[in-house]
Amino acid sequence: MEQLKRKQLRDRCRSDVFDIIIVGGGISGAGIAREAASRGYSILLLERKDFASGASSRSGKLIHGGFRYLKHMRFRWVHISCRERDLLCQKLAPGLVFPIKFVLPFFRNSRTPKWIMRVGTFLYSLLQWPSRLGGCEVWSKHRLGREFPQLAKENNKGAVVFSDCLTNDARLTLEVIKTVSYLGGQVCNYSEVKAIQKHDNLWEFLVYDNLEGLTWTVRSRVAINSAGPWVNEILKRADRSDLFQLKHSKGVHLAFSSSRINIRDTLALEVPQDGRFVYLIPFPSGVWVGTTDNFYEGDLDAVRVVREDVDYLLGVLNHYFPDAHLGIEDILSAEVGIRPLIGGELDEASSQASRDWEVKVSDDGFLSVTGGKLTTFRAMAVEALTILGKTFPMKLKPSRTYHSLSPLIFAFDQKVGQKEFERLGLESEMAQVLSQRYGAFASKLMRILEKDASKKERLIDTPCHILAELDYFMLYEHAETLSDILMRRTQIYMFSQDHGLSILDRLGQYVANFKNWDDARLSAETKAYRQELERLSIPCLGQGGGLEETAQLVPP
Repeated sequence: MEQLKRKQLRDRCRSDVFDIIIVGGGISGAGIAREAASRGYSILLLERKDFASGASSRSGKLIHGGFRYLKHMRFRWVHISCRERDLLCQKLAPGLVFPIKFVLPFFRNSRTPKWIMRVGTFLYSLLQWPSRLGGCEVWSKHRLGREFPQLAKENNKGAVVFSDCLTNDARLTLEVIKTVSYLGGQVCNYSEVKAIQKHDNLWEFLVYDNLEGLTWTVRSRVAINSAGPWVNEILKRADRSDLFQLKHSKGVHLAFSSSRINIRDTLALEVPQDGRFVYLIPFPSGVWVGTTDNFYEGDLDAVRVVREDVDYLLGVLNHYFPDAHLGIEDILSAEVGIRPLIGGELDEASSQASRDWEVKVSDDGFLSVTGGKLTTFRAMAVEALTILGKTFPMKLKPSRTYHSLSPLIFAFDQKVGQKEFERLGLESEMAQVLSQRYGAFASKLMRILEKDASKKERLIDTPCHILAELDYFMLYEHAETLSDILMRRTQIYMFSQDHGLSILDRLGQYVANFKNWDDARLSAETKAYRQELERLSIPCLGQGGGLEETAQLVPP
């Protein structure tokens, strides 16, 4: 079944009943939708904003086994995470999930002794067996100095090294969403669930279209609530009292140019004050640094980066890169996300709270799930549907997501894809990037270029994108706003020097022509993106709007 357009979907919903409706378009909801669609159920996935607009585009970009969970003796959790990491890297999304070295340097004043970390890497190797990702090794101080010449040399005692994986979290979520459509499921972003009620053994959802200002209803046999931090809000809208005991963790990441922090492998730096680790993750367009990890009790829709977040991360960077003298002016962008944590003691640090997930299901076919992390989205989805099948009287079909025949898993020869892009007139470097970026879906981008060769023109160089990708985002990836394109379909917001403002007018006019926007809609879109930039701005503005002097760094 093809993916319906918004109006077509609303028209269909007047008469059709879905097997399952899922609320929440982050990686958890997308994973559940993919799991259900692969089992042959008719499904609809609803998201009130854009897909991956929450923590699923604001994470550390890591697909990892959870090395740091070893000190909490959570061996089973580490084993499951390693299994899912390898599955994503080797079978499900090899073009999006890449192996990368993790380097944990040690210094004379490190809080964690080197021998403990060596034991930890040995345990990690055992728990990820039979992974082919790569073993662990120990670097001398001389090797560490050669590999990271900017790193502090005083009291250097070498490093332990192991392997995990890196991804583009938003793009991974979108790939799962596209697979849902390929498997026959329907998805709709900017569709906010206002109420859920049970009528005649069917769940009825009252949905508000946040783009068009329309209200519509849709029905299903089963309701699944996977709204992340907002899971309890959806429970309240369904008049249910079985709320989760949640805490919310706020995480801030900062982006820097590779010219300011030059690394090839991921660095895990121990924070001297609290013993946590901050990760420096290399991307082709820059370095991603984070995260802070603190409990958050405010408005989930109004979370902001604050001065303390920035000072914390800059303090760590300047402790380990003393000659870099990094300041607020060096930060390309900032992201802040909220993730739900299950339980947790009042005096427990956010970094120590559980990353497990929790599933609640009733015999009337209402399931809620929250918690988890990016790496384990598939395992959480399998467990959720398995529990549903045991509780609610529906014939449970076997899971196919381990060996699912979908584009997310299709063997795709990137070299062949690169040659095809080169045949269409793209330079070799750009052809390689596009082949890797879109994998099995690259053929759709090729068809756009075949129809109009002028769309091979560059939109922006860092990060590099061409005009044809804009068509692709709007045709196949549900991009509805300028922010969708600049902040999630691409990493232009993250790594360009001006967050994409230099191309905003050109981009806006292109999208407006494609979508037939009038001048009022185009003006509203550019204004909305600028407001989003203001919300995520680095907190160095005084009350009067002028720049304060650069924040003083907190010494580690």
